[in-house]
Formats: sequence, C-alpha cells, structure tokens
Amino acid sequence: SFYHLVYVLNGKNGKMKYKKYDPLETPVLNEVHFQIPPDSAAVPGPYKLQLDQIQRIEVIEKDKQRTANSFVFGILGVVLGTVVVLSIIVIAATVASGGFHF
Repeated sequence: SFYHLVYVLNGKNGKMKYKKYDPLETPVLNEVHFQIPPDSAAVPGPYKLQLDQIQRIEVIEKDKQRTANSFVFGILGVVLGTVVVLSIIVIAATVASGGFHF
C-alpha cells in the first residue's frame, strides 16, 4: 500500500523525515516490513507468511537522538539569533544617540 511507503518517499537524501501531525505519516514509526518474492496468491486479508521466503526485514522506528539534537540546535539557534539582533539594536541606538565614538 502507498501508506506503507511514506518513509521511502520522505527518505530522500537519507533524512527519513516525516510530518509528526499528519495522520497518514505518523504510523510509519510503528511498522515492521517483511520483504518476500512476488506471490501471486497474495490478496488483501489474512496471509500465511512462509518464513523461508523472507528476504529482508525492516524495523521502522524513531531516531530519538536525532530528534533530541534537532530540538537542542533549534533552541540554540533561536537564542543566538535573538542575542545578535538585540546586540545590533543596542549598538545602533548607542551610535545614533552619540554615546559611542570611534
């Protein structure tokens, strides 16, 4: 199904990103994929999986370290950006008032 390939489509450049609040993408973190050769007997509904046919198993799970790093660096970026902007405003105001001479 298309909905089970979300991680493949969002995995361009190896980033494997998904949209946290998209109900179609959130279940991607709760999947195990078993890949077998094409089976003409496979139809929607119950299916008996022959273990000797399994070629590959993928467990899709959230990368907790990467998520934590994203939050930390995001917060640091906002804080540093705010400090830079406020510093520029203070310097500009000081120069404009004549209180700072080169």
